[in-house]
Amino acid sequence: MSATEVRLGYKLTEVGVIPDDWEVTKIDKIAEKVGSGITPTGGSRVYQLCGRPFIRSQNVGWGQLLLDDIAFIDEATHASFNSTEIKSGDVLLNITGASIGRSAVADQRIQGGNVNQHVCIIRTHQEKIAPHFLNAVLLSEFGQRQIEGFQAGGNRQGLNFGQIRSFQVPLPPLPEQRAIAAALGDVDALLAALERLIAKRRAVKQAAMDALLSGRVRLVESGQWTADSSAPSSVHRPLFTVRYKLTEVGEIPEDWEVRRVQEIAQVKTGPFGSALHERDYVDDGTPIITVEHIGEFGIAGESIPMVSETDKKRLSAYELKEHDIVFSRVGAIDRNALIQSNEAGWLFSGRLLRVRPDPDKVYAPYLSYHFHTRAFKERVKSVAVGQTMPSLNTQILNSLLVVIPPLPEQRAIAGVLSDMDAAIAALERQRAKVQAIKQGMMQELLTGRIRLVK
Repeated sequence: MSATEVRLGYKLTEVGVIPDDWEVTKIDKIAEKVGSGITPTGGSRVYQLCGRPFIRSQNVGWGQLLLDDIAFIDEATHASFNSTEIKSGDVLLNITGASIGRSAVADQRIQGGNVNQHVCIIRTHQEKIAPHFLNAVLLSEFGQRQIEGFQAGGNRQGLNFGQIRSFQVPLPPLPEQRAIAAALGDVDALLAALERLIAKRRAVKQAAMDALLSGRVRLVESGQWTADSSAPSSVHRPLFTVRYKLTEVGEIPEDWEVRRVQEIAQVKTGPFGSALHERDYVDDGTPIITVEHIGEFGIAGESIPMVSETDKKRLSAYELKEHDIVFSRVGAIDRNALIQSNEAGWLFSGRLLRVRPDPDKVYAPYLSYHFHTRAFKERVKSVAVGQTMPSLNTQILNSLLVVIPPLPEQRAIAGVLSDMDAAIAALERQRAKVQAIKQGMMQELLTGRIRLVK
């Protein structure tokens, strides 16, 4: 941007256009400490069940502390690390590995703990800069660009203290810093509440899967659907006396069956590598699904390759229909996804297997949920071939055992779980909207385009 484009009340600086009453500084000028710790001798073997918190890179998220798997060290080890003791208000920045650039502010939960060598403590002069404001700058698009720039040279493995000290920071007056941090903190609180709710819904769904797909909770009796007509579709009136039988896959209801995949579906391997190459991909055509696009319960990813109409016709044997299920054939072999109506007509690649259920024998959404049970995934892993790269083939997948309730109950089970998936998806969309709002707020507030304090 040229000087003539700078509006009244703003100035052009090395960090871009900012208000006249803001400054540009470096972390070196506003921090009393920049440093990291070390891992205790003996590594994880010396970790304790309680004691002093020991913060590793996995405990520092994007603006929040992740303390579910926090480690602890004893007092003697802590005493030997006294230069790395955490104080409330310290900004913790991941400086190595895949999580480089993540940061969060230390609070009372980890005060008095220590960090390892992958986490840097930035202890600010709080009369100059608010810790939560600095944390917001580090996590902003501008901050992440600086971190990426430091890695663009020869130091791709991590950040050194000199680079961190040279990090440039736009600096509003302290009251405005606090106002910006508070506004962003309110959005963070909403995101945290959504995360907790999503986690709770996922846990409830997992419990429902365990109960419904094992037959411990029944939704129908004598093949008749018993929905409570006065209740929503996700609430059902079940629970009657059930007899169970012991099978090759454990105890199941007496009226359920155990079948091999080949008895209820057709399995087909994707085209061999010689049939399709990356050079065959086009900008506009028919999507072809690869291993990378199989999400937890559906097709994920935006950069799905496409093939021409000519190649689609040539590969018509590998076309997908609604309610087909695609399986990863290599690597994460327990990963699979149900094909939806908008994905019908797509193709699948050679690293996948297609399962086409027989609708007279099994309801495809039920089978997809069954494929996602922990028990079935363990069966898949137990029969996979290959040491370094586990793999599946048609013969192996065909031979696997699946549990089959009567068709009405299959539909009922899939309906309950589908309702739960829809509720989770709605929350995830809401979270994505809030995240987008926060990114927009950061861009406006951290450049001074929107002022919170006059």
